[in-house]
Amino acid sequence: MLRSLLFALNLLRAVPAYACLSGARDLLRRETEGYTWFLESYDGDSFFLRFAWLMWRCGCYRSQVAYRCAQVSTACSYVVRFLYPPKKDLEIMGNIGEGLVIYHGHGTVIAAHEIGRNFSVYQGVTIGRNAKPGREINNPIIGDNVTIFANAVVAGGITIGDNVTIGAGAVVMKDVPADSVVLGNPCVIRPKQSACAPGDGE
Repeated sequence: MLRSLLFALNLLRAVPAYACLSGARDLLRRETEGYTWFLESYDGDSFFLRFAWLMWRCGCYRSQVAYRCAQVSTACSYVVRFLYPPKKDLEIMGNIGEGLVIYHGHGTVIAAHEIGRNFSVYQGVTIGRNAKPGREINNPIIGDNVTIFANAVVAGGITIGDNVTIGAGAVVMKDVPADSVVLGNPCVIRPKQSACAPGDGE
């Protein structure tokens, strides 16, 4: 009962925030599907109500909405940030394609030069600069369908290919080819097709 009352009161600020989504609304509608794991306690089927619930309960989603709004209109982003302050220990910068999902983004910095579609990131991840003389781009370029797990570091003017998984705690400061798994510090890069495929070791 109390939660329902608080959610109803939350709608008073959700309405102007929703109106400020402007050109980012369709993109956010699609990206909201990536947060269904957080919506398990709310079974509303309208985008507005899902938006209102996530803005009320999920700091990572707030930061993502502010980021997407800023890509379209700085003024709208300021309004959204005023109504729903973003998560303080989560930074999102750079050009990120559709399908961004941030899981428990505590202490997470996303400052890539460019990131492709369907990017997933977990808590404690740092993506950023590693300046070297003579290098034009000092932030990573990350491809499509990449997942980076907790406490990993991806730094420098490197390229991460498509369909890459970077394991928890990995430190990546060199290029990673597509369809790879990256583990450890210093990092080890392995193809996603496991060395233990059927027939191996027999």
